[in-house]
Amino acid sequence: MATGKRAYKLQEFVAHSSNVNCLKIGRRTSRVLVTGGEDHKVNLWAIGKPNALLSLSGHTSAVESVSFDSSEVMVAAGAASGTIKLWDLEEAKIVRDSNGSRSNCMSVDFHPFGEFFASGSLDTNHRKFGISEEKDAFIRIKGHTRGVNAIRFTPDGRWVVSGGEDNSLKLWDLTAGKLLHDFKYHEGQIQCIDFHPHEFLLATGSADKTVKFWDLETFELIGSADLRCHDTVDVGWSRLSDLNIHEGKLLGCSYNQSCVGVWVVDLSRVEPYAIANAVRLNGHSEPKSTSSNSSVRTESVVKANMGREVAQCPPKKETVSASDEDAIADLTEQHEQFINAAQSRLTKLQLTVSVGSSRLWERNDIRGVINAMEKMSDHAVSADVINVLMAKVDIITLDLCTCLLPLLTSLLESKMDRHLGVSLDMLLKLVKIFGPVIHSTLSAGPSVGVDLQAEQRLERCNLCFIELEKVKRFLPSLTRRGGSIAKTAQELKLGLQEML
Repeated sequence: MATGKRAYKLQEFVAHSSNVNCLKIGRRTSRVLVTGGEDHKVNLWAIGKPNALLSLSGHTSAVESVSFDSSEVMVAAGAASGTIKLWDLEEAKIVRDSNGSRSNCMSVDFHPFGEFFASGSLDTNHRKFGISEEKDAFIRIKGHTRGVNAIRFTPDGRWVVSGGEDNSLKLWDLTAGKLLHDFKYHEGQIQCIDFHPHEFLLATGSADKTVKFWDLETFELIGSADLRCHDTVDVGWSRLSDLNIHEGKLLGCSYNQSCVGVWVVDLSRVEPYAIANAVRLNGHSEPKSTSSNSSVRTESVVKANMGREVAQCPPKKETVSASDEDAIADLTEQHEQFINAAQSRLTKLQLTVSVGSSRLWERNDIRGVINAMEKMSDHAVSADVINVLMAKVDIITLDLCTCLLPLLTSLLESKMDRHLGVSLDMLLKLVKIFGPVIHSTLSAGPSVGVDLQAEQRLERCNLCFIELEKVKRFLPSLTRRGGSIAKTAQELKLGLQEML
């Protein structure tokens, strides 16, 4: 059975009628995959399924780079001709066609929040495009002396990083359109770039067979002495093209000629996670040691996890029991998980109130804040921001209600009482404020003549009504939950009955 292995092949399939040139895993769900081939096609796949969901045509030369947007509703693909095409996956149609370069487009990446994307090509330039013709923001940035192989936006969307065949890595300020820093420590061309999701850290992979890590606050190279290989897993993939971690699994996709392989590594069986899991499973009982080597190995990991301060404490005469060591290791691991979760939450909150350089919160751009939260899909962050919005409910309009209600509905899917409570409290406020308007507007007959404001109000009320119907379906299970959640859910149910 595949689940008993540390690594296994999930599937292998023929993706194109000729060679595959590129592929990308959807980062939001890790359930979709897009491929580009010599046959000029861009194909969309559901991971684990043998047949393509979509086959997108339009390019007249080989497809050499592909990328999803953060919501996985759009795909950009660059071709050998330099043309970049953007598809809306829901409608399976081209929404943007850019002839930005006359040479191979080697890399494309979407801005994490904005309505544009960037590309890098063999003509040594990289470019920024608007997603639609109406919102075009074409910018050409020069600086590399050879082709640009990789391009990525920073998670906060303020900077873009490009890596080239000239062995250099360049960091650009998007708003100023200028070079911030030039990293030149690699001895081979840059092939891939990625960021830590919550820290100002950058990783680069090069043809010189090294991976280097950079501190983006100081622009310094993090020394190899600070890095340690915990484990090695032998996986049978061929030309690895993309990796992503999702729900405790490392997903890797490779290609060879016209075939694509999808591989899975179970991180719970890989150190240091494997030892941590073993400690957690043993609870507070005596660990069963099978050999002196394994006991020494576990002890060393426990000591390492206890942190620098504990390691520097002077030795005491009393011996620490194995059960105490297990408890300390368990608490330390939970503490680290909590710190990581808190740091992630703080970073996302900072991004929410300051997307790009626009300072959304300071400008009272509530719609922008809501859109940013939707793209993050993080219940904790949504609850934090909505909790603040409750004190400013007077600035919420019927128009804002249409985009806030879907966020509140999604929050009702959470298992956390705090998230449910915040969502229900805000829904109750909105129903009390806008319920009468929605009810009277939808109950009124059609207006005589042309009244644009009335038509706009009717459209918004319809959107709110549809979303509140969805909310209604959550309430029976919430009223059975008990406590304050059940009380608020019951109150909301009565409010909706009067309105709907």
